[in-house]
Amino acid sequence: MIVVVGSVRGPKVRAVERFVELFGSRLQADSDIRIMTMEAVSGVRETPIRRVEIMQGARRRAEVCLARADELADPRVFGVGLEGGLTSSMNRTSKGYADMSFSKIGLT
Repeated sequence: MIVVVGSVRGPKVRAVERFVELFGSRLQADSDIRIMTMEAVSGVRETPIRRVEIMQGARRRAEVCLARADELADPRVFGVGLEGGLTSSMNRTSKGYADMSFSKIGLT
């Protein structure tokens, strides 16, 4: 199985590596899981400022990863899109915004 991360940024890649370390045996118990990274364009601004935009960025990154599945020599490919940004805070904060992150995982 191959897990393709739609980013080359260290924190995002480490988060996926940690996930695979903790839960990989539940995904693919009988073989190794290989992690690949790629720079996937999210299609949203550099720092998204609405929840829907953050979710769109995560989804787009996962879709870009899955589009490469045909090029890979493994029939099971997970595409992982991670996107972070700011959104209006329901709680009172000094600036009125809170950091928010979303993940989207797709499987071929």
